[in-house]
Amino acid sequence: MLVDGCLACSVLAGKVQAPGGVIYEDNYWVLEHSLSPVLLPGYLIIKLKRHIV
Repeated sequence: MLVDGCLACSVLAGKVQAPGGVIYEDNYWVLEHSLSPVLLPGYLIIKLKRHIV
Protein backbone atom coordinates (compact mmCIF):
# COMPACT_ATOMS: atom_id res chain seq x y z
CA MET A 1 0.00 0.00 0.00
CA LEU A 2 1.41 3.40 -1.00
CA VAL A 3 0.42 6.58 0.87
CA ASP A 4 0.11 10.08 -0.65
CA GLY A 5 2.47 12.60 0.92
CA CYS A 6 5.07 10.00 1.93
CA LEU A 7 8.48 10.60 0.28
CA ALA A 8 9.40 6.90 0.23
CA CYS A 9 6.04 5.97 -1.32
CA SER A 10 6.44 8.74 -3.94
CA VAL A 11 9.81 7.28 -4.97
CA LEU A 12 8.35 3.76 -5.19
CA ALA A 13 5.45 5.08 -7.31
CA GLY A 14 7.90 6.79 -9.69
CA LYS A 15 6.76 10.33 -8.85
CA VAL A 16 10.23 11.24 -7.50
CA GLN A 17 13.51 9.95 -8.98
CA ALA A 18 16.38 9.05 -6.67
CA PRO A 19 19.78 10.22 -7.95
CA GLY A 20 21.51 7.35 -9.74
CA GLY A 21 18.33 5.25 -9.85
CA VAL A 22 17.80 1.92 -8.16
CA ILE A 23 20.96 0.08 -7.07
CA TYR A 24 19.25 -3.15 -5.98
CA GLU A 25 15.63 -4.32 -5.94
CA ASP A 26 13.83 -7.56 -5.11
CA ASN A 27 10.23 -8.47 -4.23
CA TYR A 28 10.37 -6.74 -0.83
CA TRP A 29 13.29 -4.22 -0.73
CA VAL A 30 14.76 -1.32 -2.75
CA LEU A 31 18.27 0.11 -2.29
CA GLU A 32 18.86 3.68 -3.57
CA HIS A 33 20.92 6.79 -2.89
CA SER A 34 19.44 9.15 -0.30
CA LEU A 35 17.12 12.02 -1.26
CA SER A 36 16.64 15.44 0.31
CA PRO A 37 16.18 16.41 3.09
CA VAL A 38 18.99 13.90 3.82
CA LEU A 39 20.93 14.34 0.58
CA LEU A 40 24.38 13.25 1.73
CA PRO A 41 26.90 11.99 -0.84
CA GLY A 42 27.53 8.28 -0.46
CA TYR A 43 24.55 7.54 1.79
CA LEU A 44 22.27 4.70 0.72
CA ILE A 45 18.68 4.02 1.76
CA ILE A 46 17.22 0.53 2.00
CA LYS A 47 13.44 0.48 2.29
CA LEU A 48 10.47 -1.84 2.09
CA LYS A 49 8.24 -1.75 -0.97
CA ARG A 50 5.21 -1.00 1.21
CA HIS A 51 4.36 1.88 3.55
CA ILE A 52 5.44 1.51 7.18
CA VAL A 53 4.50 4.12 9.78
